[in-house]
Amino acid sequence: EAIYFGNAHWHQNTGAGEGPWVGADLEQGMYYGGGEQTQVNNNSLPLTSDFVSLSLKGREDGFTLKGGDATQGSFRTMYDGPRPDPVIAGLCGKSGTYQPMKKQGAIILATGGDQSNAAEGNFYEGFMATGYASDATDAAIQQNIIGVGYRNLEEPAPACYCNGQDTSCAPHCPCQTATGYCQGWDSPGTCDATQDRTLSGCVPQTLVV
Repeated sequence: EAIYFGNAHWHQNTGAGEGPWVGADLEQGMYYGGGEQTQVNNNSLPLTSDFVSLSLKGREDGFTLKGGDATQGSFRTMYDGPRPDPVIAGLCGKSGTYQPMKKQGAIILATGGDQSNAAEGNFYEGFMATGYASDATDAAIQQNIIGVGYRNLEEPAPACYCNGQDTSCAPHCPCQTATGYCQGWDSPGTCDATQDRTLSGCVPQTLVV
């Protein structure tokens, strides 16, 4: 079992809306639900926040998918039920069924078992819980993720250099952003339109970088 996040449609499988959704890659099949929701699961809502937290739990008779905002709130259960129905799916793994659960291989994070690298976005951290974790454990994990403090950093404001001095163009050299140049120190001054007035006289205007 591996967590999938995106809006791909394996054999027309889909969640609600346009995605992206949390899904389960069960080997030779990727699903947003199982049982009667094998192909269409309208309970699986798009996860569109900048930072997303995801959970996949497998048990002998089924699996659970959860998703949420990694910066606030709680996990939402997107699916909790039996494994995909081979009649609806048309193909379920190499043996034709995902029931009962069968796990083998290794534990890997942030990559597919086929070592593919076509995915978009960034993977930051993964977690594993012993056994089939309780809802209380899921909630505690979500709060731990929120506690990391994921956020987008604001772009720093560009510096204004007036005659070599980083003064933010104020108060002696107000920034004239329309032209990308700095005005004179005491405008209007005795310097012409192409010059800045300094303590040592007129100099060519300095480009704001």
